[in-house]
Amino acid sequence: MKTILHVLTRPEDPLADAVIAAQSSLPDTRLESVRLTDTSSPAQYRELLAKVFAADSVQVW
Repeated sequence: MKTILHVLTRPEDPLADAVIAAQSSLPDTRLESVRLTDTSSPAQYRELLAKVFAADSVQVW
């Protein structure tokens, strides 16, 4: 199964939301998103780095 990681750096991004929605219907594909703008939970950079290297594709918005 292919994994796509989306790293979101802006609070609102309609283009990123549209791409993620379109990719969610792809067969044999798992999507993960990390929102770096979420101030309620601090970014866990070690976990993020592990996700980057584990993903088949990384998209930064």
